[in-house]
Amino acid sequence: MVFNGIGDYAETAAVIARACMPGGHYLDLAADLTAVPRLLDLDSEAEQAGSTLVTGSGFGVLATEAVVIKLCEDRPAPPPCASTLWPRCPSAPESSAPPSQPP
Repeated sequence: MVFNGIGDYAETAAVIARACMPGGHYLDLAADLTAVPRLLDLDSEAEQAGSTLVTGSGFGVLATEAVVIKLCEDRPAPPPCASTLWPRCPSAPESSAPPSQPP
């Protein structure tokens, strides 16, 4: 997965998303009227490549998330899932190795 947090999404989103294909995944914070449609135009290409593209995952979607939370209030909670980000650094000491099992 590649997280695009460098900004100017109108210029970078589609280029970086295409570089993730096939099989890689893309995530950004874009919420502007130029960048989002450019990334959404890659939907068919990403689906065929087995890639997932997520745009607008930043503050701009907070209101939508709040609505989803409200709509799900009376539904059972989904099972938990773990997601771990761990940088790969050849100079890191052995003691900084990631745990072998997710929490």
